[in-house]
Amino acid sequence: MIDLTLFDVVKVTAGLCGVYIIVLFGWRLYFHPLARFPGPKLAALTLWYETYFDVFLGGQYFKEIDRLHTLYGPIVRISPNELHIKDPDWFTELYPAGNNRRRDKYAWFLSEGTDATSSATVHHHLHRQRRATYAPSFSKQAIVGHEQALIAPAIEGICETLDQYVSQRKPVVLGTAFASITIDVVLQIWYGAPAGQPQRWPWFPKWNNPLPTLLGASHALRHFPQLFNLLALPSSWFKNIPDVSFLLNLQEASNSLAASAIQAKKPNVLRRVHSSALPTMERSPERLAAEGFSFVMAAVESTAQTVASIMYHLADNPPILRELRGQLDRMMEECRGELAWNDLEQLRYLRHIVMEGMRVTASVTGRLARVAPDETLTYGTWVIPPGTPVSMDHHFTHLNASIFEDPTRFDPLRWQKATDEGSSLDRYLIPFGRGSRMCIGINVAKAVIYRTIAEMVLRYDMELYETTREDVDIVRDNLMGATKAGSQGVRMILSKREEKEIVNPVH
Repeated sequence: MIDLTLFDVVKVTAGLCGVYIIVLFGWRLYFHPLARFPGPKLAALTLWYETYFDVFLGGQYFKEIDRLHTLYGPIVRISPNELHIKDPDWFTELYPAGNNRRRDKYAWFLSEGTDATSSATVHHHLHRQRRATYAPSFSKQAIVGHEQALIAPAIEGICETLDQYVSQRKPVVLGTAFASITIDVVLQIWYGAPAGQPQRWPWFPKWNNPLPTLLGASHALRHFPQLFNLLALPSSWFKNIPDVSFLLNLQEASNSLAASAIQAKKPNVLRRVHSSALPTMERSPERLAAEGFSFVMAAVESTAQTVASIMYHLADNPPILRELRGQLDRMMEECRGELAWNDLEQLRYLRHIVMEGMRVTASVTGRLARVAPDETLTYGTWVIPPGTPVSMDHHFTHLNASIFEDPTRFDPLRWQKATDEGSSLDRYLIPFGRGSRMCIGINVAKAVIYRTIAEMVLRYDMELYETTREDVDIVRDNLMGATKAGSQGVRMILSKREEKEIVNPVH
């Protein structure tokens, strides 16, 4: 009988761990299917390379990836199992538009739990099934149908609140105001909720404070999935943690609305999906409530951030603001004070302002990894084995100096200039993604963005308050781009335009 001491056990265990690490590192460096692809050895060896930049430095791996491309070229191995490609013209290959070419999501990259919601659905066919059920509710025709009943009143309601700030000459945080608009619209569409929901939540004005922290936690959840176990703890344990309690309050409000959505008088997505032909598990109130909450989180912050950024650039560029205001005033006269989203999209100058705002803000910073499980992809002479996670970035496409001259400058005229010169930049604008998994809320976002900008420009004069370009420039990747730590967001002091200048508010 072998008499082993504790010290012997520790030695044997340590030896086995050492052998395992040596074999694992040898495999990853020399025998792994991605071993021949360029990239730093440390990234090929271990996920701790990415963990350092995203968890300990706070969402900085997207910048490190960009630096790696300057060293290694357009295709780089950025982790033991993942490739990253920096080539704007290859987007349609990784994110094809049709459903015939299967693209799964990279399960490891999903920090909200795989297959829990449409945004976290791994498998192509399940996502296709879910999206086909939701898509009619978010078509352009459907959102136009909500324009007068939901979107215009939500904007008007927030402007009435802003009018109170006008009378008191108090600065307003635009991001929170615009988040209120979007969440009001989304909750009505998804849950059939009563209008003005955010105004009933005393904790909602704190929206801008916790969101960057909560979104940034996605990195820690990805690298340390054991943290998901904390979600099983009683919610009362987190009541005194402001950022977490905000999320719990929002989730509790969302779940409460979901519980009554099926019986709601207003038509709503949840009720429609609950009575659809989806399998029973797909139609459970719990899953649909989670789906709605995920949609709220994805739609609200990105839309609010984009509109606030555009308003900053307009206030920071008075000639652009004057020209837009003049064109909107003339358009109001021609349309007799009745402007709709479709009309506003046809105003070329406004459309280019929105496009430029989406480009410069580049709010989606999280790399969108995809897996072609049954297809061998090729990039130049590189052959990518089936099942390999491959990712690309919107952010650095939008700020690519070889495509957009002086890329950080806000210049709406660049779009028309490119067209006049016989080219088009439109294919490089991808704020809502591309392919079969592009953002399903694109029409909600666009309707809110166009209507809100028009209303704000026609209704108010705007003066920036302790706000600089640093308060809109993206410096961190929290899935959605985040500005500098400590930023108070875009703040303005608003004043009513002279009555003689106002033709009519947008209705």
